[in-house]
Amino acid sequence: MTERRGKTTRSISIIGVGNMGGSIARNLIDSPCSDSVVGSYDVVQSLVEELHQYARKAGKNKSDRPPGGVASAVEGADCVLVVLSTEAQCGQLCFGTGSNISLISSMRPGSCVMVCSTVSSEWSRRAAKKFEGAGIHFVDCPVSGGPMRAREGKLTVMASGDIDSVEFAMPVLSAMGMVHEISGGAGSASTVKVIHQLLAGVNLCASAEALTLATKAGIDPKQMYEVVNNAAGASFMFADRG
Repeated sequence: MTERRGKTTRSISIIGVGNMGGSIARNLIDSPCSDSVVGSYDVVQSLVEELHQYARKAGKNKSDRPPGGVASAVEGADCVLVVLSTEAQCGQLCFGTGSNISLISSMRPGSCVMVCSTVSSEWSRRAAKKFEGAGIHFVDCPVSGGPMRAREGKLTVMASGDIDSVEFAMPVLSAMGMVHEISGGAGSASTVKVIHQLLAGVNLCASAEALTLATKAGIDPKQMYEVVNNAAGASFMFADRG
């Protein structure tokens, strides 16, 4: 992990607190990198309430009540993590019309948007320019590893952006897992993530074919799974999804 000078704690907010985002959020609440949790937001209100209670028990909630919308969830936050499913959702959240639903109109200058979602490199580059124009840091930081590793702070984190933005976000990035700083500015990390996803997909398809072949050949698929996981054919995707 890379050490950075200056303040090492951040007030955080998390948008999208489902399986992945919720796991990231709980890890960051437990981590000394966060001095407070401004709030969280999700279309499922029960998830927001659960996370608010978790932060309250940790003594890091900044308000007595769960936020009622995006604007109140990010008000005063140093770092806002975006963990949504699609690029379209990220675009609507970041730049949608109306001050209550867009990050660019709700966040203060000097704060930082950290997009952990899988998006295109083109989208990341456009987003970085827009946020830069508003005086807001932007870090393109897709992750890999799944909810379990997210909860343990053991994700693989790919991070790119301008030097000041990545440095500002580093205390939070480092708490999430192993950080790989990708050169080339915003969008480069998303390119790495897309290439990685192609490899992961190939592994997943090959794993399914191997277990199907074993079953058709009369081999117990559970035994096949155990053998492969302890031999040269093992892979993360086979072990996790096989």
